[in-house]
Amino acid sequence: MPYCGKCQAELSEGDAFCRKCGSPVAGPSTPPVSGTGPTTDKAGLGCCLGCAGLALLILVSAISSSGGDSGSGSGSSSRESANTDAWVMAQDFVRAQLKAPATADFGGISDYQDPDQCVSRTGNEFLVTGWVDAENSFGAKIRNDFVVRMIRAPDGVTFNLKEIHLVPR
Repeated sequence: MPYCGKCQAELSEGDAFCRKCGSPVAGPSTPPVSGTGPTTDKAGLGCCLGCAGLALLILVSAISSSGGDSGSGSGSSSRESANTDAWVMAQDFVRAQLKAPATADFGGISDYQDPDQCVSRTGNEFLVTGWVDAENSFGAKIRNDFVVRMIRAPDGVTFNLKEIHLVPR
């Protein structure tokens, strides 16, 4: 059976024009080979560009999260890192208290809560203050202010919750 040379649509015997794209039929052609053709090449290029973009995003994220610091410095990066760890752990403790934890939103680019502004520290004790938007039992999005007091365990990795308060605005 013949195929259109432009869009690879199947043609009936005696067709002068393709029923799909309207191109004139030059003569019999071979059936299309799966995975080839003008649209597959563009899709393949888009896929390659998408994968390359994703790899670049992961690389930039890894570099920025490490701060490009090789471990030497004034010590302020370890304070910032401890504050960020406390901020992330406080978010986990707050989520555990919510009716709909999957809806928790601690802010984004336009309303960013900086861990260095939200976290205070005395020795191994951290006090984290902030807000979270989350759905209540009725599905309404409510902003809650929170205060989390926690202690960093001797292993230097985990935190133990000492006290938590959530107050709707």
